[in-house]
This record gives sequence, structure tokens and C-alpha cells, in this order.
Amino acid sequence: MFDAISVWDKRTDLPDSPFDLGFLAEAMLFYGHVHVFVGRVDLERLINAFGPELLIEYLREELFTLTYVSNATGVRTENGVHLVDVIEIGGQDLQRIAPALMVAATGRAGKGRRTAKRFMELCKQTRFGAVGAFVAQHRAHTKSDRRG
Repeated sequence: MFDAISVWDKRTDLPDSPFDLGFLAEAMLFYGHVHVFVGRVDLERLINAFGPELLIEYLREELFTLTYVSNATGVRTENGVHLVDVIEIGGQDLQRIAPALMVAATGRAGKGRRTAKRFMELCKQTRFGAVGAFVAQHRAHTKSDRRG
């Protein structure tokens, strides 16, 4: 078994496709710890795949951990030169996205907001640019947990 893996489900060719649960399950079998990074679309897919309550239970039991990435990468063109850049989209922070997704998943405003609050206690948030530092910090934390 391997120590840990960080994954990002990027099946952008099929925007309406479900989250790849087979890949997640396989990673959970072969790695001691699985950390999943999601954007808004992937978070919605994950909630729809597990359902809000089961997702929260899995996160609480630390079957895998989850980080929401609130911005994105893209390509911009300046004077014929293509450059990779970070894209900031307003209103994409977890505190706005999670309640809306949980209300949609539960079909009830009050229950959705309460579910989102429990979910946000278990999900971290970061931004592109900080993802590499987060992975390095997580890797060091995982190694220290094994020694202790």
C-alpha cells in the first residue's frame, strides 16, 4: 500500500458526467490516505454521487479528505502569446457555494443550510497557487503521523 495520494477529477470533456467514484474507490484501496481537490462543478458531482449525508459521514470518518478550490486556471492571450493564468470568479467561495448546493441536493432551504454548515466544518478551502504548498504541508503532516 502507498502512503497518500491527492486527486482531482478533471473530466471536463463531459461536463454532465458524474464524479468518478470508481477512481476514488480504487485510490482508497491502494493508498493509506486519499485527499480530493474539487472545484464547484466537481463538488456538485460529489454531493450528487454520495448524497449530502453520506458524504458528510465519509468525511467525518476520514475515509478521504476534501479541499474546495475557489478559483481556476485558464489561458489568456496577449499579443499572440498564450499564457496560463489564475481566474477569479466572484461568489465562488465555499461559504456561498456549499449552502446553494446542499439546498439543491436536499430540496429544502433550512435543511440545506444546516447540512452545508456541517459539511463546511469538514471541508477545507484553498486557491490555485496555494495547492502545491497545501500538498507539501499535507505530505509532511502524513509522515509525522506515521512516526508518532
